[in-house]
Amino acid sequence: MNSKLIMSIARHCLPLMLAVAMGCGSDKIVLPTAPVAGTVTYQGKPLSGGRIVFLHPSGQAVGGDLGADGDFKLVAFQGKNQVAVECFEQPNSNLKGGPRTMTSGKSLTPSHYTEFGTSGLTFDVKPDENKAEFALKD
Repeated sequence: MNSKLIMSIARHCLPLMLAVAMGCGSDKIVLPTAPVAGTVTYQGKPLSGGRIVFLHPSGQAVGGDLGADGDFKLVAFQGKNQVAVECFEQPNSNLKGGPRTMTSGKSLTPSHYTEFGTSGLTFDVKPDENKAEFALKD
């Protein structure tokens, strides 16, 4: 083949091959993310030992554990996210004998906070660092 033909093929085909290769291997939409830190309280007291989850309109979700002071840190998808929180009594680890169960303890918050559709909680994640405060009530 002559060099002009090879250059013409490379000029026209290379961009297409690169685009195909970059799109292969993942069905997930790549969305921009940003750090979110904050606290969750219930009736004015920090929730500890629970979990918070952010749900992006794309259907992708991220979650983080609540620390001893109700604090959390996570990296969420930018945009308006629905938020759900769950927190259960911790099982008594001092019990002797008998099998341990996987059953969760009693919920420490009203059950509507555990579902995105009923929690009423949202947070708009911006491109830079974000501070979120969620004050749950009955």
